[in-house]
Amino acid sequence: PSQRMVSGPNSTFGEMIKKLPILENLTVADEKLLTAARESFESMTPYQKNMVKKEELGVLETLEKKMKELKGPTA
Repeated sequence: PSQRMVSGPNSTFGEMIKKLPILENLTVADEKLLTAARESFESMTPYQKNMVKKEELGVLETLEKKMKELKGPTA
């Protein structure tokens, strides 16, 4: 089975997700990485978003939730 190479925002988003820390290692200092990955995803067309692996988006969403917990309530 051959895999086709995906280029453009989808592959960039995938690379960004790979660079994110695992949940247990996430710190407030990683917020910029999460923000950049989210901005990359949000800048995609609906078609491109459809091509993103659900696992990759799930990783981002899980880390974003953890980041909110790390930052605590905002005043």
